[in-house]
Amino acid sequence: PAVTIGSGAPVRATNVTTTPIAGSLYLPAVLRKWFATGPHLPLAYGPYRRGQSPGGTPPSRDEIESDMALLAAETKLLRSYESCDEWANVTAAASSHAIHLYQGVALSADLVANERQLACFETLLHQYPDTIAAAVVGNETLLRGELTATQIDEYVQRVKQMGAGDISTAETWDVWCNLRDQVPRCPGVTRLPDSVDFITAHIYPYWETIPVTHAAAHVIATQIFMRTVFTNTEIVVGETGWPTCGAIKGSAVPGIENQRAFIEALWKWSNLYTIRVLNFEAFDEDWKTTVEGEVGRCWGLSTAARTPKHAGLDWTAPVPDAIPPTATVRIDHPGGNSATATKANCAIPIFGKVHHAQPGWKVRVEVYTNAWYRQDKWYADGEAPIVDGQWAVPEVILAGQGEYNNHKIRATVVDEMGTSVGNPVVSAEIDGIVRTNACTP
Repeated sequence: PAVTIGSGAPVRATNVTTTPIAGSLYLPAVLRKWFATGPHLPLAYGPYRRGQSPGGTPPSRDEIESDMALLAAETKLLRSYESCDEWANVTAAASSHAIHLYQGVALSADLVANERQLACFETLLHQYPDTIAAAVVGNETLLRGELTATQIDEYVQRVKQMGAGDISTAETWDVWCNLRDQVPRCPGVTRLPDSVDFITAHIYPYWETIPVTHAAAHVIATQIFMRTVFTNTEIVVGETGWPTCGAIKGSAVPGIENQRAFIEALWKWSNLYTIRVLNFEAFDEDWKTTVEGEVGRCWGLSTAARTPKHAGLDWTAPVPDAIPPTATVRIDHPGGNSATATKANCAIPIFGKVHHAQPGWKVRVEVYTNAWYRQDKWYADGEAPIVDGQWAVPEVILAGQGEYNNHKIRATVVDEMGTSVGNPVVSAEIDGIVRTNACTP
């Protein structure tokens, strides 16, 4: 066993023995069947160009075919949102270009429309069984308050009876968690996770006012956090992204260069942590200004005219971790000796890895200002569970003022009794983190 300080080399420790853990806490049914999606991130797709909209002028079949030809060079997995009308053409065009779909089945308070969606989906399932990788039954339906969890579950069961493969429903991560300001932070929506084959969670750092330097890290940390709660169901990040226009939200600033930074960091971390992410979205959709304001139209990697926003995005595959021979803990984000903006509550995300962990081990996370403070808003005693060798806290608080605005962060491996592991202790520490904004913890 070893102690790792910052990013330095492991140093041998004593009095720790490790044996392989049989099986995984994280049950990756969908992970095992995740298609070769290369060369880039999977994408959410909306077919509407300028002057087109749902219920208005639809895109033509030729336009959708043209989109699929473009996207086939980017990814082999897309997410759609409905199953009728122009969306049926999306499924057909995806099939002709060997693109797999997370096929959307739209749900709303309109029960008649829901029945039509299910009928359309069943038709598509029979026509394109090899194209439909999974069904996403409902999109943020609980968030909008249009159906109950029981109603959504009934629709999920009906889609299962059609013979569909993996089935999910999509909600923002805090809806899945039924977020409350208490420990634990994620008591969980109990019915739906038991019904679906995987959880589709939407995680949007922009809407959570997170600066772009921590945005991709927030996605990774939140997904790991959710896995500590929903231990029997895979978590797929069904939507995340960064806008290129719109208003500043707290420390979150839209823009093309910030979108680039977000995408490249998301690509890096999602690969290194084997986290399944779909980026929102392929193309800008101008019609969304009517429902979401200016920012709603500009989440695409390309404009509504299909012009790419970025030249030369860095899609270099990150180098996999070297596995150390002994127990180590590592902080991968944030880095030390850095100046950084935070959320208005002084928070930034943190995550890392533990090698050769034993059942029951956790990572105690502390921040130093004028003393060491346990970060206990997300986990009891500030001790983060280790899931498949990964740990995270979505928010650690950098609250130091004046001379104390020079923070350290420490991660210490502890056993099921909360006792530090190893002699010397297996821990990691970074320092020199200076907050650049005013905040109130």
